[in-house]
This record gives sequence, C-alpha cells and structure tokens, in this order.
Amino acid sequence: METLVKRWMVVLGLGLLIIMGICPISYAGGIRVSPGAFCLQGMDIGQDADLGVDLVISNLGDTEDTFVVKPIKPSQAKKNWLKGYSEIPDASWLYFKEDRVKIGPNSEGKLRMHLKIPEEERYLNQHWMVYVEVTTEATDKMFKVGVKPNYMIETTSKERIKERPHGVLGLAPTVLKATEIKEGKGKKVKFRIYNNDEKVRTYTFTSYIPEASQAKQDISITPGYEWVKDPSWVVPGKAKVKVKPGEEKTVALNILIPKGSEYQNLGWEGIVFVEPDEGRPEFLRVQIEKKGE
Repeated sequence: METLVKRWMVVLGLGLLIIMGICPISYAGGIRVSPGAFCLQGMDIGQDADLGVDLVISNLGDTEDTFVVKPIKPSQAKKNWLKGYSEIPDASWLYFKEDRVKIGPNSEGKLRMHLKIPEEERYLNQHWMVYVEVTTEATDKMFKVGVKPNYMIETTSKERIKERPHGVLGLAPTVLKATEIKEGKGKKVKFRIYNNDEKVRTYTFTSYIPEASQAKQDISITPGYEWVKDPSWVVPGKAKVKVKPGEEKTVALNILIPKGSEYQNLGWEGIVFVEPDEGRPEFLRVQIEKKGE
C-alpha cells in the first residue's frame, strides 16, 4: 500500500508540474479541457490503474452540449510531437468508463482516467505519448469543435528483462541511478541499446537539460530532483555507436560532479538522448546522488 501511495504522489506531483506550464487547453468554439498535459512516471505493467486524475471538460457555451472523448495515437493528432516519446502501441490502454458526458451551459463535467498496460515485459522501459480527442457530439450543428490534450506515460524502468523492449529502438534501463558519487571524481553507469530495426543503425548520444515554458512543452523532471547544472556533468563515453539489426550493445555514461556542487532535495537529474540515424529518438533519465547523502 505504501508503494502505491508513493507512486500516486509522484504521478500527481509530476502532472501538476507540467499542467502549470501549458494548461488548460481551450478553443474559441466553447471547450476548455484540463489537464492539457501531464506525465505519468514509473507506471507498472499488468495493472488496471485508476490514475486519480479527472479529465475536466468545461462547456463555455450558452447551451447544453454532449462532449465525446476518444484516446488516439499522436500521429492521429499531429505530424510531430514531444521529442523522446513514441506512440503508445494501443491508445485504448488509456480509457474512461464513459466515452461521453452531457454538460450544461457554462458548466463542467468530469471523467476519471484509467490506464491498463498488458503484462508483457517488453512494455517496461517505455516512453509513450497518447492524445485524447475531446469533441462536441455531432447533432444539427454544421461542424464539431474539439481539442486534443496530450499525456506522457513512462513505464517502470528495469535493467534485466526477459524480452527485448518494444519499439524499433529499445533501451534498458531507462532510469540510471548513480549513487555514492564523489565530487571531482568520475564514475560510470551503463545501459543497453537494442536495435529492433531491420537495418544497421548508428545512434548518437547527447546530454540535455530540458527547459519548459508557457509556449513550449518539454520533458519534465522527476519530483524531488533538480536538473544538473551543466550537460557536461553527464557525458556519453562515445558520441556514436553502430548496432546491427537484432543486436544489443552496452553503452557507458561518464558522470563527473564539480567540487562544491550542492542540491536541495533528492539529487540531480540529467537527460541523455539516444538518436538513431533514422527514426524517433529515445531518452534516459540519469539520477545522481553524492556519497554520504
């Protein structure tokens, strides 16, 4: 029970963090939806989860209307979406017990969000994006109006898995813990990269510090951590690596924290992008704690 409570605290904390930046989403035709975006971290496979989050739909019009909700893949919503996230394999894994709600004028309705990911180990170590299309029900109106909020889902990170990770590019684990770090002294952490494509691929590694704003959505930080002060604190051992189809390769990251560096809470977090020469990139979270913390 304690683990479940902690997970939901992370979910709500991270969701709030993103929501504050880019929500709610509204449309002049009379719809406002909240949350417009959030990120769920550490989501387990094989569980039918009540996320503890409601999709809140506000009817800004002067007449009663029925609003229809439908989870969809990102490619059904737009050409490009947040870098580092792939399409969810099945949009229906995010679901609502009702697919529509009737809302009076200048009022709001709520639908609880649920998530059920099949219990297959290949769905561990995943970063997915899913959209929810919210539209007015087609009646005698000439056109429907709608909005498409988006949600990020990060499944549980696990180092050793029995199946190859889902997707053309697979990583394991996707969260690297670097503990007992001494200031001014380097340390290595490792992960595996899986080429599930049919061609030889060259992957480029880049250390990155996200920067979200009102106008831009970006990868959000794990609650309790703070971003590394400089991308050079987490540096790939190699700038590039070539992997044959169906093979996997171990890659090292070098961590070096300058002397005198301090953090306020749990530690620092860095992001490392893994970008193929063709296709969508993935990313790793590197969480760093100093020795004696």
